[in-house]
Amino acid sequence: TLALLIALHGAWAIGAQALLLGSKAIVQVVLLADPDLRLQQRDGLILDAEVLPGSLVSPALVILAYRVPGARWRRHVLVAADMVDAESLRQLRVRLRHPRLERQA
Repeated sequence: TLALLIALHGAWAIGAQALLLGSKAIVQVVLLADPDLRLQQRDGLILDAEVLPGSLVSPALVILAYRVPGARWRRHVLVAADMVDAESLRQLRVRLRHPRLERQA
């Protein structure tokens, strides 16, 4: 029964988050002044958040770690290379790899 519950949760998570079908799925990420960002959920709710250390950055994939003020846990949003234009993905990767560069400019 535990395996069934895990499989059901996995199916729900893939549909709601990875396929962006759930009302709480993040559908837009806007970079603000370092380390802040603004997220929009599918239901239209706008969330101001802070980028946290621990984001994964690779040429084809970014897993962005963030926390909404007042929230207890960190959350993550996946940004794949085919989800955004190349220049936006490049800017995101640079900002996550070198967060102090934006502050110095």
